[in-house]
This record gives sequence, C-alpha cells and structure tokens, in this order.
Amino acid sequence: MVGEIDRALEINRSDIFGKRMYWQYLGTNVYKGPFTSDELAKDFSWAEQNRTSQNREGFVNTVHDLNQPLFLPALIEFFTNETDLQVADRLTIAISDLAKKDFHPHNFAQIQTWWRSHEIEYTNWPFSEFAQAMVQLNNGDFSDAAQSFQQVLKCDPSADMSRAFAIYSCLEIGETNKVTELAKKFNDPAARWAKWTRAITELQTGSVSNATVQFVNLTKDDPTMSVLLQEGNPRNSFWRKIDWQLFHKLTSTQKPPP
Repeated sequence: MVGEIDRALEINRSDIFGKRMYWQYLGTNVYKGPFTSDELAKDFSWAEQNRTSQNREGFVNTVHDLNQPLFLPALIEFFTNETDLQVADRLTIAISDLAKKDFHPHNFAQIQTWWRSHEIEYTNWPFSEFAQAMVQLNNGDFSDAAQSFQQVLKCDPSADMSRAFAIYSCLEIGETNKVTELAKKFNDPAARWAKWTRAITELQTGSVSNATVQFVNLTKDDPTMSVLLQEGNPRNSFWRKIDWQLFHKLTSTQKPPP
C-alpha cells in the first residue's frame, strides 16, 4: 500500500500537469510573484490554517522555490500538523531539499527523529521580530520599528519588505545616513519594494509630485501590493504628504468626452 501511494505521489512530483503556486488576489487583479521572504513569512500562519488544501499546497510550493533555509523549522511544524497527503508530500519535498535528504510523507517518524538531532543547526526565520516591527510601525513607534525591522534584516538580508519599512521608519525619525545604508542592499533593486522605497523617500524628502507619479505607476502595475496609496487608508502616516488631486487625476479611468 505504501509503495502504491509513493508511486502515485511520484507522478505528481514530476509536475507533468504543472504545480500549484501561491498567488495574491485583489478583486480581479492577480499577482503571481516573485514574493520576498518576509511576504511569505507573514502568510505562514494563514496558509497552515487555510481549509483549502490546494491553497496550502500552492503556498508550500512557492516557499520551496524560494529555497530559504530559515524556513525549515516552520516547514517542519507545518508538516507535523498537516493532514492532507498531497500537501504533506509537497512539504517533504521542501524539507528534503533544505535538509539534503530524501523524505516522503510516510517517513513521519524518521523526519521527527532527524529534526530532533539537527534542530540546533538551523535558525528560525525571525517571525516574532517581524510581527513586533509591524505592530510598532502601525502604532507610529518609528524608532522601535526601525530597530525591529533591522533585527529582521540581520537574520535575513533578503527581506526586502522589511528593508522598505525600515527605511521608511528611519525617514520618519531623521536617520538619513541609515536610510542611505539600507537602500544600497535591496535583494532586487528593480523589484516592487525597492520602487516603493524610492517613491516613499521622495515623498518624505519633499519631491511630492515625483513621488505621487511613482506611486501611481506602482498602483497601476501592481494593484495587489500590500501597501499602496488609498485615500482613507489607516496607514495615514505613509500618505499624509501625497498630492491627492494629482493622484486621482492620473488614476482616473474616466474617458474624455467625444
């Protein structure tokens, strides 16, 4: 029976029919990635508790493709509580690649034994530090938020969303030298969080029109992004300097009269 199950799972592992991935939705808009490590980290809890196995499977596949060793402890915990065989198999693929092993779902006891003897070798992604930083940011505690986001970056320098929020927090408290230092180290200087940072920096330093245009472009290109301009957004501190008249003019979908 175990052999038959393994053979069925091996067919699925071959990705003949493609594999599910994690996507973000906002209305009819879809974002298919790439995702930063912290964007995935903040959704781990959501994925584990999601009742739809296809959603959990897609999330695990996306995390696997990121190949982030800091996620191994979270993947082990995910696997320990998983009840769907297909999702469990995807989890063992991710765990196997990070651990340099060849695990399958029926190796549950073997995986647990291996983890108990190797757990000390792996550092967990800084979930608690990130959660604390987000609370501090939303409360306007910018000095503490800057420090907390930088703690995340010490553990995971590729966490570009945390880098963007650290820079914003430093702008709020006038630490311009730290802003310059942090801005040089984006994992992907051409990706959306680096673009967001350039726009928010211009906004905070007085180039309101240029910043507004950049945010308009981001809103059009990536409407599912978690932090974008929206009048009445509870994150008022982000947008208090924005030129709303210009923003609405540039984002208007109304066609001129004939």
